[in-house]
Amino acid sequence: MMKPSSSISRTISSSGLIVLTQLRKIVPGISCPTAPDQERPVEDEFEHLNVQDVKHFVIGCAYGIFTAITNSLLYNIIKQTARPNFDAPSFVIWFRSLFRIFAFPIYALIRWAYCKARRTHRPEDTLSAIVRDGGKIYGDKPVTLRKFVSDMLFLTILSILSQWLNYAPLFAVRGPGNMASMATINLSVVFVLCIVFLKISVMSAKLFGVALNLSGVIILTLVEIVSNPRWHESLLILPGAFFTAAFQVAFKVRIGGTTNLARINYFASFLGMWMVVLMWPLVMYLRFTDIERWEVVDIPWVVLVTPSGAVLALVLVLNAGVAYIHPFFTSISFLLTTPFTYGVDQILSNRQVYDVEFAGASVAFAGALILVLADVSTRSLIRKEWNHTIKTARFLKKATERRLEAKLETKIMPISSNGNLALPVPHLTRLQSVDPVLEVTDLSKTGVYRRTDSSALPSRRT
Repeated sequence: MMKPSSSISRTISSSGLIVLTQLRKIVPGISCPTAPDQERPVEDEFEHLNVQDVKHFVIGCAYGIFTAITNSLLYNIIKQTARPNFDAPSFVIWFRSLFRIFAFPIYALIRWAYCKARRTHRPEDTLSAIVRDGGKIYGDKPVTLRKFVSDMLFLTILSILSQWLNYAPLFAVRGPGNMASMATINLSVVFVLCIVFLKISVMSAKLFGVALNLSGVIILTLVEIVSNPRWHESLLILPGAFFTAAFQVAFKVRIGGTTNLARINYFASFLGMWMVVLMWPLVMYLRFTDIERWEVVDIPWVVLVTPSGAVLALVLVLNAGVAYIHPFFTSISFLLTTPFTYGVDQILSNRQVYDVEFAGASVAFAGALILVLADVSTRSLIRKEWNHTIKTARFLKKATERRLEAKLETKIMPISSNGNLALPVPHLTRLQSVDPVLEVTDLSKTGVYRRTDSSALPSRRT
């Protein structure tokens, strides 16, 4: 039987932890210990992803446009490099996995060389410290070998199915733009899986976005069935999008979210190693059963190596985006891939796009866009930030005019008897009222912008 004193002490201890936790939310400087029976969270601090100034916003936009254009180019160029005697999607995915193993070594060497060039000499900047930090895939959470092996095996299988089913349809689909449009169903599947496994709240606007997105994908599916004799191959993109969403949610549930770039790249390299080992028997089976056609002497190495290197570079950029760019820009980048892919397809092949294809792609894009922008905070961010941007532009225009006036007046100002510039009182007052520092507006409620105070900017209407 438990002693009364021990139960009282546990009650007091748990109550103290609750109080400290609430105080920590109010006063960031107060730290509270972790309860004995409570696991330490795996997630790193995500606050640094918030857009803090115009520079961060521009970087996010540039990142989204760059990754969208790169993905659209890969869609079209890879489709045009098809060879009749080389039909081996699983072999291509296996070969790319070999390249992906070098993700963490490249990152570690770049970071180590950068720190050495800057002569930081911090203990965490040594090569061994970078490797140790990257190896903490689960963070500081203790993990058994059984859980680690089961998680990696499960995630590797999902990754193989995702990559194979997203690559194989590229050579059978009517156009790469249709494939990119049908791939947007990934956002709908992620939303549904998050409701089931992560217990997120259900929003009516997002349900409407899911319905709209599915409608557009259904239209494109019917176009493939009616006009494409290889439709049974091209529609593999749909289960591919499902397994991609399943991988994303499974990673969040089994391992947890992180913005530590070393751990992200380490996991990418480790996943590549597992894929190389587990996929090789599958590659051999598909080869000797004539499901896939390739011969060692006829392998187009240039066509194989160049896209694999480009995909590795894109993986490094995407990993850096996960670590430093707000997820809003990543989602927008995923959506922009659709119109860019259609545009690049028109430039390279000038393929005729049917009106029904354009309609289906537009509906699917609109539904996916609603899923991204459906949060109240995001809608508020766009509306309020646009209005405040106009006010800020007007403020900067007036400040610039005042500075130009001041410079012109100083050229004709007389010199006083003591050798100093004789400024009239109104002119001096006007110079003191101009604040050259532009700070970020208060958008802390949106979850994207961090709160900063600025007395120089015009006040925002609420």
